[in-house]
Amino acid sequence: MVDVVQIARLPEAERATHMGAMFQQLMAKSPDQQVGQMRELIRQMAEQATDSEYLALCHTNLTLAAGLPEETLKGFLTVRQKAVASLPEALQQRDQTLMMKAFAELPETIQAPVKNAMQ
Repeated sequence: MVDVVQIARLPEAERATHMGAMFQQLMAKSPDQQVGQMRELIRQMAEQATDSEYLALCHTNLTLAAGLPEETLKGFLTVRQKAVASLPEALQQRDQTLMMKAFAELPETIQAPVKNAMQ
C-alpha cells in the first residue's frame, strides 16, 4: 500500500504528480476496489497525518479533481463518499471537518466544478 502520508509531506508539485498518477490507477479498478482503496488511503490520512498534512493533501486532491471531466468527477466524488461512509465515525468526522476547511480555502475556480458535480 502507498504511504499517502509521505505523499502529503511532499512539495505541492510532487504531491500533485503522485496523486494524479494514483487517481488514474484507482479509476481503472472495479467500483468495489476503488472504494476499498480510497477507504484505506483516507483511513491512513485520518489516523496518521497532522492537520496541516491533511489539508495540503485535500487542497491537492480537490484541485486535481476539479480538472476532471464532470462525469469522471461525479464518479470520483461518489467513490470518495462511499469510502468515507464506511470508516469509523471519528475518522469520518475528522475527514469531513478538514475536507470542508480545505474546500473553503480554495479559489472559486476550483470550488465551482466540484460544487456542480455534487448537485
